[in-house]
Amino acid sequence: MDKYVPAIMGFFGTRIMNVHFVIMKDADYSDPAYLLTTYSESMSRLLQTKRRRDISIEHDPADRIISMVSDRDDRFSFHFHFIFIPQSLEKAIVEKSLEMYRSFSRSGTAIVSEDPHKALNDIACHQGFHDKEALIRHAVRERWFRDEDWYTELIRRMTSRI
Repeated sequence: MDKYVPAIMGFFGTRIMNVHFVIMKDADYSDPAYLLTTYSESMSRLLQTKRRRDISIEHDPADRIISMVSDRDDRFSFHFHFIFIPQSLEKAIVEKSLEMYRSFSRSGTAIVSEDPHKALNDIACHQGFHDKEALIRHAVRERWFRDEDWYTELIRRMTSRI
């Protein structure tokens, strides 16, 4: 937030008007409502620090949206639509890889207990992918998470007119 919000503030009053971002975040087993409140408070503090009293922060916990809206002209707004993965994307892909690739069945416990980033690299290498990003792209293309609420919400948000 510390990097992106100040940069976005610079766009207020320019030609960019009503912009929507879909943000996928690891919840790391935290309550999404708590995370959304934390992010909203962080954005408010940043606005105060930058002395931007002409921008309001609105947050809708039910839809998991935080909006930055110009007080001068509400046509200038940025809306952050959060999609929370209950654990972490990396950990979810490691676990799903263990289901998909039975060759890990004997050593699966050891891989899961490792750092998920290292585990992703190991699995990618073992399965012949160039790197962990290729494995992640493969998981997306193959729709490994199509039955997960966060995945269906992500697809819904990406294909809707928000």
